Amino acid sequence: MTGVAPLSASTGKPLLPAGLVLAIWPVVIVHLCFVLSVHEGFVPLCNPYWDGCTSISRSGRHGWAFFLFKAGMLPYATGLAIFWWLCDEWLRCLDGHGAVVMRWAGWVGAVFLVLYATFLGSDGALYQWLRRSGIHVYFAMTFLAQALLIVRLSQVAGGIRRAGGQAPWPTWLLPTMAMLATLVVVSGLAFAIVGRMMAIERDRLENAIEWAAALMMQTLMLLAVLGWGYSQLRLGLGGRAIPEPARADRSGQRGGSGMKDGSAGGTGVSIGAARGGSRP
Repeated sequence: MTGVAPLSASTGKPLLPAGLVLAIWPVVIVHLCFVLSVHEGFVPLCNPYWDGCTSISRSGRHGWAFFLFKAGMLPYATGLAIFWWLCDEWLRCLDGHGAVVMRWAGWVGAVFLVLYATFLGSDGALYQWLRRSGIHVYFAMTFLAQALLIVRLSQVAGGIRRAGGQAPWPTWLLPTMAMLATLVVVSGLAFAIVGRMMAIERDRLENAIEWAAALMMQTLMLLAVLGWGYSQLRLGLGGRAIPEPARADRSGQRGGSGMKDGSAGGTGVSIGAARGGSRP
């Protein structure tokens, strides 16, 4: 059984290291696939972020990159689903309320990433449609989940400030996340507008925007994981935990997760986070 409970350093394992690996993993895999595809002659040598000479899909469609892409992205999709569950539990640790729509949007995105990676490199109109549907829904739903996470973290930070406390993450974190999310939206609008008004190669523009948007979305994930670290988010195995939201500490003192442990018999997963001020 899963639950939210305060965990001490001796009973819980910090989630920051695993989260950092998860956030960086797809960036490493995609760029390794690009290098392999260039080496094997399947894509030209260029700066895909500027030239748009190839898409992410084409970089992982042929040769050894085909196998590396599937071997790297399919496990990542599982980790992505766990990431959104942990973000939901993180929010519960912070103010007693999760974000169900965020979690489900993230899970839908993870499922469609599996669909995309599975059919990448397959021939036929049906497989092409499944692949395109997979990548489009993955990007859309993952970005929606990220936007909802930013909104909820802003609400949490506001509640802590009104209670006389201080959010556990630095003041630059949420504005940076909001700025990146805005850039993702602007890049999509730029493609929709510029691609129709100017005589340019739409495929190259779409490829460049795809690379940039994917990198910005992974950076958003990395910043969320840093938020885990600043909040001292930890995972532990122990007694059954029953979440009980605590009142905000109006004295501004730094304390535990703001949750009380209603442990009972049996084993389960407990997640805890500090509500204010601490730095990793």
